[in-house]
Amino acid sequence: QTVLRILANRDALADHLREFPGVEPYPSATNFLLVKLPVADAGPIVQRLAERGVYVRYFGNPAWGIMNCLRVSVGTPEENEIFAAELEDALREAGVQV
Repeated sequence: QTVLRILANRDALADHLREFPGVEPYPSATNFLLVKLPVADAGPIVQRLAERGVYVRYFGNPAWGIMNCLRVSVGTPEENEIFAAELEDALREAGVQV
C-alpha cells in the first residue's frame, strides 16, 4: 500500500510539474524525480527554494550535464503541492515565464 501511494504521489507531482512551461520531469521508477528546468543553471532556483525551507538536490558539476535539473523526493500530496508552489514562485523570481 505504501509503495502504491508513493507511486501515485510521484505521478501526480510529475503531471503537475509538466503544467509549467519548460519544466520536464524525467521518467522515474523511484521515490524521487529528476526535473529539468527552463534555465541553464538550476543553482539559483535551488538556493531560492532552500531560503524558503524547501530542500532539493542540485548537481552543479558541468561534467554531469544536468546543471539545469534538480532532484526532488516525493512527499505527501500536501508536501508536493508546497514544493510545486514554491518552485513556481522561484522560477518567476528568476524571470522565467510560468
